[in-house]
Amino acid sequence: MNDYTKFNILGVELEFDFLDLDEKEFFESVFLETNKKMLEIAKDDKDLPIESARKYCESIISLFEELFGEEKTYDIFLGKCNLMKCTTAIKELTKAKLEQDKAFATELKSVTTISEEVFGEEEISLNRQQRRAIERNKKKYN
Repeated sequence: MNDYTKFNILGVELEFDFLDLDEKEFFESVFLETNKKMLEIAKDDKDLPIESARKYCESIISLFEELFGEEKTYDIFLGKCNLMKCTTAIKELTKAKLEQDKAFATELKSVTTISEEVFGEEEISLNRQQRRAIERNKKKYN
């Protein structure tokens, strides 16, 4: 795995490639399912705050188990259902995903930006000439 796929959640090193399309699809389906559970918890359990908090934590722990397995999940949460740990863990996971997305966006921008340094003056002139020729042809046939 690349360095950008490694990150820490509550001091536990994990690897996940959010840019691998299979892993990305899996992550999104698990994350959306967890989000649905949390919305249901917020809607249904307003009268039982401790029970709601427990379901909230269990949803997050379940997400980590699906993504990283029971052993890594135990290392992160130490077998506890702690509100602060669960909230911090989901925040750090989201941050890791956003950092990989940002790294990809930066790389994509560097690849798709045409500059004189990359292609040289000749290539840019040729492209400009080609664009002008295309515009002239459009005018002829319209």
